[in-house]
Amino acid sequence: MKIRLSGPVLSASEGAVETRLSSLALSTSEGTVETRLSIPHKVRKQGTALLDQQMWCFGCDIRRQSGNALLAYGFERSRPPEDMKGSSQYCLRLEDGTRLVLWAFGLYFGAAPQGGLLLRRYEFSPRLLPDPGQAWKSENLPRPRLPACRADCEQARELLPAALRWLAGYEDWALAQLGVEYRTNCLAAWPKRAATKPEETPQAWRELAQACEGVRMKQS
Repeated sequence: MKIRLSGPVLSASEGAVETRLSSLALSTSEGTVETRLSIPHKVRKQGTALLDQQMWCFGCDIRRQSGNALLAYGFERSRPPEDMKGSSQYCLRLEDGTRLVLWAFGLYFGAAPQGGLLLRRYEFSPRLLPDPGQAWKSENLPRPRLPACRADCEQARELLPAALRWLAGYEDWALAQLGVEYRTNCLAAWPKRAATKPEETPQAWRELAQACEGVRMKQS
């Protein structure tokens, strides 16, 4: 299934159903005013499908017969203690100081002390999270929260497209270094229907990032 994201997905006139990501009660003389960041339903649906597929591909890259591709890319791996069940944590420090963390259940993208963004595997609903440090299960994370004010919404709106563009860049690297055939085989082994063809995945992530840049804050 080929994903195409264009400007109209953000148009309210197209009947896009918006997902409410945050609300802040503001006291006014007229009552309560809510500030929220909204993602149109179509964008959220496509983001969920792409993220689920990407997490599957990360798992394939970790298990790759000729060597762990995440380690080859530059990630550092931390395994849970022997007496604890959980997911290994893969960390990457980007040139601008941003810290990217991958687990089986999702990813974190951000930098201390501001914290960053948490994207869970099966939902495209960005939440703000302090730097997670070392965590092996989602229960070990600091409590994530929905953006709760204008500043939070602006932070989420800045981090989300940046995270999606990093994913696009990673898939560019995977196609160049691991090969289209390898990625095709990864998706063929997935029990779900692929959201994109391997060679189309980077562009799909970039189009999603562009769509998320247009997400608006609203008051009601």
